[in-house]
Amino acid sequence: MRYFSKALTALVVLGSVTQAQAVLPAPTGEYEQLQHRLLTGLPTAAIVDLGKCQMKGGKKPEAIGPIGGLLIRDFMIMRGPQPNIGFSDDHLTVMPDGTPVLEVIQYRVMPDDTATITANRFSPGDYKKISKPMVFNCHVGTALRFGPKQHGIIPAENG
Repeated sequence: MRYFSKALTALVVLGSVTQAQAVLPAPTGEYEQLQHRLLTGLPTAAIVDLGKCQMKGGKKPEAIGPIGGLLIRDFMIMRGPQPNIGFSDDHLTVMPDGTPVLEVIQYRVMPDDTATITANRFSPGDYKKISKPMVFNCHVGTALRFGPKQHGIIPAENG
């Protein structure tokens, strides 16, 4: 009987903790939702539509409608005077003229639901920069989205 009483007490305490966690407010902004997803270990994809971003200097991207994505494996949450969530991707690709390049893309998501995406291109053999960085300013939730959403997919817009 004594063991039953201790087991029952443990179940009541666990139930109270679970209920307390369920009462916590859900993250509201895109930044808070991303932070919650990453800190709780949820698999998270980032999908960017550069056609909806502005290039540094106010220009639109030259290519029409480039959309890309990645799974966020590694990230850093910076606190302090300029808080942000940072993550990056690097991959080999080929320029239209056939030249191979190493692209390194840095993502910085800010609490005001904006993001800065910086793309650098390097020579894969010696890591020398082969072009100036391309910097995009994007709105999180439209140009840069995170998922999968609750139903397990990220819906495509207009097909």
